[in-house]
Amino acid sequence: MLECQGQEEILATEKRLKEIDQARNDLVDLIASGGCDEDKLDSEFAKLYLEEQQLNERLENLKSQNKTSGTSET
Repeated sequence: MLECQGQEEILATEKRLKEIDQARNDLVDLIASGGCDEDKLDSEFAKLYLEEQQLNERLENLKSQNKTSGTSET
C-alpha cells in the first residue's frame, strides 16, 4: 500500500515539474514576443526555480524511498 502511495506521489511530482517547465517556456515566449518586460517577470522565474528545486529534491527522495521499500519487502 505504501509503495502505491509513493508511486502516486512520484507521478504527481513529475506532473508538476512538467507544468513548471511549460510555465517557464510560456514566460520566455511572452518575453520574446514583447508581451511583457523581462524585469517584471524575474520574481516569477525565481518562484518557478525554487519550486522546481524543491520538487526535484522531493522526487529524488521519493524514488530512493521507493527503491528501498521495494527491496526490503522481497
